[in-house]
Amino acid sequence: MEISTRAIQLSLHKPKLVTAIMVVLTLIIGAFIVKVHVDTDPENMLSEDEAVRVFHNQTKKEFGLYDVVVLGVVNEQNPDETTLGRILKTFKQKHINNQETLLHQIRTRMWRKALR
Repeated sequence: MEISTRAIQLSLHKPKLVTAIMVVLTLIIGAFIVKVHVDTDPENMLSEDEAVRVFHNQTKKEFGLYDVVVLGVVNEQNPDETTLGRILKTFKQKHINNQETLLHQIRTRMWRKALR
């Protein structure tokens, strides 16, 4: 008799035993979930001495930045053409100022709610 057939027969004839085994296995696996650490911070994806990270940290320190929006652009079709130039043509300073104002309003509302 194959293993799959035996497993099916066992689950049909002893469903409480199979359920108990599954619950115990779930609890054992669930006990290890606390050891899982997910780090989605882009800064930690680079080594401490990586030139880009060092420059980024210097810039944050110099300008007193805490919240940073990073925009990555890859131009594989025309690498000589400046993609950043096209982006700046598309998004005028007015759009950037509107985004900053909106972000400030959201932060203000969050702090007001948190301090109530």
